[in-house]
Amino acid sequence: MTQKKFSILSASLTLSIAASSLLSLLSMNAHAARIEGVEFPEQLKVESKNLVLNGVGLRSATLFNVKVYAGALYVETKSKNEAEIIDSPQIKDVKMVFLRDVKKDQLNEAWEKGIHKACVKGCPQLEEPLAQLKAMMVSVKPKDTMEFTIFPAKVEVKVNDQKAGEISNANFSKMLLATWIGREPPTEELKAGLLGKK
Repeated sequence: MTQKKFSILSASLTLSIAASSLLSLLSMNAHAARIEGVEFPEQLKVESKNLVLNGVGLRSATLFNVKVYAGALYVETKSKNEAEIIDSPQIKDVKMVFLRDVKKDQLNEAWEKGIHKACVKGCPQLEEPLAQLKAMMVSVKPKDTMEFTIFPAKVEVKVNDQKAGEISNANFSKMLLATWIGREPPTEELKAGLLGKK
């Protein structure tokens, strides 16, 4: 093979690889969900499990619809049925990206209301794990993140990608998820988004 032919072949191969990489990148971006300027990837790996994006939603508050955070729900198996997701023994993950300043006390008040509304049985036993969750909270600002990885018998909590702690309580795992997609969510708009109904 002549030097000229080799150079042409090499250039062609380089262009082919570059084009393939670009298409792959565009494909990944095409499958990412975007809400309020926040992008959530289509897939998420937790330990050895591959989770897929079930839906994204916006949490608004007050009569003025103040935008508080963008949220995403990841599951092993997609579903639009809240009871099916909450009761499933599969791993779930909820990501929150804040859009405004929220004080620690405001977050804790919201968790307390949410857990109490979601609870259907064994409610007194949830006070201790709720106190553990509240102790992990910090005041947040725009672009700060919180992540809740929900296992059958525990919840792992991250704040700005740093592990804040974990809560070992099977009933609390379910009730925490129910605060977003249960019978009394913060807003129906957020619930519908996380369930992939919007």
